[in-house]
Amino acid sequence: MKNIYNDYVTEFVRGAAEDTVGLWNIIQCIRKNFAIEDETKLMEATAEFIRAMLAAGFKAGESEYSSTGYMPWDNQNPDQVVDRIKEEWQSLGRIPNIGEIAYFAL
Repeated sequence: MKNIYNDYVTEFVRGAAEDTVGLWNIIQCIRKNFAIEDETKLMEATAEFIRAMLAAGFKAGESEYSSTGYMPWDNQNPDQVVDRIKEEWQSLGRIPNIGEIAYFAL
């Protein structure tokens, strides 16, 4: 079954040679193209989108704005990546902004 986000993931793949993809980019894409504003629904849609990105070969990692720059996380298991992002999002208490929680690279 085709994930509804695959076309958008493909666009991120095209740009990944030049730049990382921030969690905020994913959130912005979902809000713009699917008109999801409710934070709980947005978090679930983002989790699904992230799963599609991981399936496309992206690796989740530290923010490119951290002291080390982008560094992939050791654990790239999709369930673990999604759980980590959800936990950090919930701890943040709001929708993540630029530079927060995670970045993705091929």
